[in-house]
Formats: sequence, C-alpha cells, structure tokens
Amino acid sequence: MTNIENTARQAKALARKKRGKAAMRRARKAKPYQRAALPTPERVRARAKTERFEVDEARDWVVVRTEQNRASRCANALRERGLPVFEARQEERLVAENGKARVAQVPLLRRLLFVGLSATDAPGDLASVQYVESMWARGEDAWIWTPREWLGSARPIRIGPLAMQKFADHITGHRRNGKLVPDLIKALFTAGETIRITDGPFATYDGVIERIDAPRGRYTVLASIFGRATPVELSEDQLEAA
Repeated sequence: MTNIENTARQAKALARKKRGKAAMRRARKAKPYQRAALPTPERVRARAKTERFEVDEARDWVVVRTEQNRASRCANALRERGLPVFEARQEERLVAENGKARVAQVPLLRRLLFVGLSATDAPGDLASVQYVESMWARGEDAWIWTPREWLGSARPIRIGPLAMQKFADHITGHRRNGKLVPDLIKALFTAGETIRITDGPFATYDGVIERIDAPRGRYTVLASIFGRATPVELSEDQLEAA
C-alpha cells in the first residue's frame, strides 16, 4: 500500500468517526419524543373497550408519593407485596421527530399512587417498600406528607372503597356525569373535529364531525364538496385526522 493510499484510508476513517460523533451529539440534544396535538387520547384508544379497575371492597386506600421518576417501579414493588395499586394514567400517542409513533401510559398525578390496605396491613409496612418516599397523613394541625421513616406512627388519610371506585371510574372514563358506563367504548373522533375522508365517493374531501353514533361507529360529517357543507354518514375506517 502506497503512502497516498494509506493517507486516503486514514482520512476516510477519520471522517466516519467525526460523522458518528456529530450524530451522537444531535441525538443527545434532540428530544426523542414529543406529545402530538393529534391524535387525541380518545383516538389512540380508538374503539377498544377499556378495562375497569375493580376496587376491593374489603380495603381502604391510602395515597403514597414515590421517589422522582420511580412511580412505575414503586407500583410494581407494591404489587409484588400483594397490595393493589391504582395509577391515574391515560393513553397518549407520542410521536418522534422521524414520525414514528408509540402509545404510552402518561401519568396524570405524576408521583402519586393509591394503595389498598386491608385490616391487617399497617401503614408502617410501606416503609420497607422500595421507592416509597412519603404518605399523605394527619400531622399536628394539618395533612402533611409524612416521610417513610415516620410511617410507623403515621395516621394516613383513608379513602373508602366506594369513593375510590368512583374516583377510578372517572379517571378511566367508566363514569360520566355521575353515572356508570359499564361497556365503555370511546369514539375514534370527536364532534367538531376536522377530518379527511379516505374511502368512498367523497375520498380526499375534508369535513367536520357533526354527530357521532359511537355504538355503531358511524359519523355524520359535514363534507366540503364544491364549496358547500354537505352532510354525509361515514364509518370510522373511512376517516383520518386532517
């Protein structure tokens, strides 16, 4: 190998190395995922039936705060102890810069978990659970976050099973306007939302959702056809976000 060939090979290797380092710097600076304004959590759920969280009527519930960014791990540790845990979460679609999307369970109350305790469970038992930071309990004059070191003598706020079930139902969408919805099926789109028709004689036209028949999965869409709003009834698989 001549000196010229050796020099060229080294230059190419150095250029590849620089490109690799530059790509790594860009990857560190870039936020891998960002929340998309569309689709909404309802659209992510589509028409899948959401499971209802069943509260054990023999348990009272306490509010636990976890260590920073450790809510999921703490919930798993509590469940391994045989304790039921309710996490207030909702599904959202996160879209990467390259357009690739994934569905994530986004916490609504960040580090707060609701833990079910039976008559034989003591609040102090939670002090030995990994990632538990504190518990919402009675102080001398007010409710305070009692640190794990003092949980043995804590007087936690206790939520009854009926109140806990109503709270969980509202969070998961199984209760609307105070009434229980036993078979919850969310609509794919929402009234007033702008969509695009993807199939049928009006394909490629834009429109606005006017009415929704969620059980049938049918939508009345005001489609803009030749400059006029024309009502058209369509199914969910004929629509997409505009």
